[in-house]
Amino acid sequence: MQVVGIDAEAKRVRYVNKTSNEVKDLDYDILLNAAPIDLLVKETKICPEINVDHNKVFIVGVGLEKPMTEFVEKFTWLYFPDPNVPFFRVTILSRYGEVTPDSNKYWSVMCECARPIDDPVSLL
Repeated sequence: MQVVGIDAEAKRVRYVNKTSNEVKDLDYDILLNAAPIDLLVKETKICPEINVDHNKVFIVGVGLEKPMTEFVEKFTWLYFPDPNVPFFRVTILSRYGEVTPDSNKYWSVMCECARPIDDPVSLL
């Protein structure tokens, strides 16, 4: 499915079914957006289009065996504003709840690594 238009007043999303190439409408109650904000503005047309700089982010998750280091135990996330550090934020995912697999034995972190949009680095 690819969104090709959003009517915010009517609460309707127009999309193309990638299997049949058919354009369809879908009504919604609440719209949650995970696309870049400039695309949301472009599709809804509720305000003038915006031109924002953007980058790409690689998300790397790591599962570790406990014990968790004492330093990390008090944090939910850490920011690293140093351009020499390959990631800008580390989130201690296992601090968000007990639903992690075998939370008595393991803990997990998520590292967010930002790159310029024209950087040739890719996971594909």
